[in-house]
Amino acid sequence: MLSSRKFTGRLWQWSIAIIVTVFVCGTITHYSEVSPRSLLFDATSRKLYRRILFPQNFANNRDELTNFIDANPSAFKVKKSSSGRLKKPNLQFEQALPQDPKSNQLKSSYHPYKFSVYNTLKDIDLELNRCHEIKQELNMFIDKAIDMKTPLDKVLEHLLKELQHGSNPYFEDIQDLILPELKLQVHLGVVDKFWFRIAGSSTWLEDFGVHYMISRVLYSPRGIRSRPIVSLTYAQIYDKDWNELVGINLVIPPIKNGTHVEENEGKATKKNFRLMEYPRFVAIPFWHDVDQFDNRYYGPEDPRLILVMNEHGYEEPLLVYNSFYVDMRPYDDDEDLGEPKTQEFFRTMFICWPWQLGEDKVHNKVVELKIENSEPMRAQKNWTPFISFEDRNEVGYDRHINFVFRWANLEVLKCTLDGSCHFEYRFDESLSVKNEVGPLRGGTQLFNLHSIIPFNSDKEVWVGFARAHIDYCGCGKAIYRPNLVVVTKETVDTESHFMVTHVSSSLSLNVSVGGWDLQTPEARCFRSSILIPNGISQWNVEKDPQSNAILEDYLTITLSITDFTVHRINIKGLLKEIINLGVLKSHQPAWFMASNDNIVCAIQAATEFCQNYGEENRIVGLDEFADDRESLVPDVALENYFHIARLYEFRGT
Repeated sequence: MLSSRKFTGRLWQWSIAIIVTVFVCGTITHYSEVSPRSLLFDATSRKLYRRILFPQNFANNRDELTNFIDANPSAFKVKKSSSGRLKKPNLQFEQALPQDPKSNQLKSSYHPYKFSVYNTLKDIDLELNRCHEIKQELNMFIDKAIDMKTPLDKVLEHLLKELQHGSNPYFEDIQDLILPELKLQVHLGVVDKFWFRIAGSSTWLEDFGVHYMISRVLYSPRGIRSRPIVSLTYAQIYDKDWNELVGINLVIPPIKNGTHVEENEGKATKKNFRLMEYPRFVAIPFWHDVDQFDNRYYGPEDPRLILVMNEHGYEEPLLVYNSFYVDMRPYDDDEDLGEPKTQEFFRTMFICWPWQLGEDKVHNKVVELKIENSEPMRAQKNWTPFISFEDRNEVGYDRHINFVFRWANLEVLKCTLDGSCHFEYRFDESLSVKNEVGPLRGGTQLFNLHSIIPFNSDKEVWVGFARAHIDYCGCGKAIYRPNLVVVTKETVDTESHFMVTHVSSSLSLNVSVGGWDLQTPEARCFRSSILIPNGISQWNVEKDPQSNAILEDYLTITLSITDFTVHRINIKGLLKEIINLGVLKSHQPAWFMASNDNIVCAIQAATEFCQNYGEENRIVGLDEFADDRESLVPDVALENYFHIARLYEFRGT
């Protein structure tokens, strides 16, 4: 195979031809508003402005903010003139003001949606013919799912530009995984045939009045999205109406309420705040070997977001993911030479702080999660994260993060943010941690209801969307669909009792799910049918100003369809239905019943859903499709790419 150096000269002329698109928009409007684009254009002076957004309450007034900027010119890349005045060319400084995150949710056009849940109010002894005895019907309202498309060609053009300029040390570390192929893909305009964006997860950053989203960008040299060789994590910022803010810089502080200026006398150091531009790839370190690609999937997979309260008193995003890595171990023989001789490969769980750097000051801070007194398992994934407000209130910030390790035979992990995990609850103590987790797994993070409806109870209640993965049930190889889950925790005699009080049947959410083959989406049950919930973006309530009673609630979740998209959907009225289930009320210890009844009933319902869906969407042959299908027209650009790639023995050929 020719090296990338041999091919660099030939492709350099091609790469020069890349057109870099600069996004611009109208003039600056209000100091408090976050405009749809962050590169602003002043029509009078005809200059571009780069936006720098400070969090709420960073400074008490604009003069104080100006003084802070003037005291720290190097941090904001501004220079002093010969007269001593600061030059601030093309910079627009703003301090965020409170925004209403419900604005987009209120604009949605909702329609009714009915579904079933299974409860724990009765013991049916796992008799599936009695599932109707613990079944309840719920009603909510949903809008149409919206595809949050991102122009991957522009994203990868920018990545290539950074690689060529050597301006990002993180990309230098992984360039051998994507070069020289990326240069040719960009030149021929076929980036979207090899790069895919899925698994979007977002959260509302109240301090900035914006949505923070991360997604998985994967690369497959053969253009087969089920066979990627590397995954990267891409972070984006959106305003309250889901307009992406391209090029915006967030000022990330460790302390709130304007104490920067008071405590540091108007001067900041690198320890006080960071300036982060978006969109950006999160610099997550991962093990990789450019000479080994068979059955190797490098990089962070299945990223999920959750907000944690740090010890300085503000919320910051925490990223949960799994990744492939290697451990060097000695041979198990009679000789103890004390030297590693063999590689052991694992897929394990990690957490990452996208606003913090690791010790090398290049990569983001990451920590591997390890279960105490347990041997490493070959593959760990699909842990469902959640935060306990009870734990948070003990010291005022988060020192732990919890995970649902297993839904059937419920198991809950409690992990320190240093990565040490132990089981806080186990339904069956005799069950090995290496046993299969079952078809109900993963999904979104669990949302703590205390954050939106504080209630006088020692009980904690979380709501989320797991996913049922059912194999060979009547629709291709497998089907994936969301399942609503409600988890509670009550403490009795210092002992924590967790319970899955309610779990739903499979939810279609009226989302159209095409077939796995993007050229024949009508074949909905070809290979796999995939609709996966990835994250709860926000949950907001409207209250009566007099009685404080909940009038309405609005929920936004993100989804992936066919492992190809990032969608979001708004839901109205779910919280009121959950409250009516009685889950907020405390119960007596005798109420805790060890049972998997509702789980097995939900899985049975998911299997029936699959069978019915498969019957409605039977696999059809290509001869039954329209003859003029555009997707069956040969892709000349793609054929040209593979022709050139074969000549130079590129990956994927």
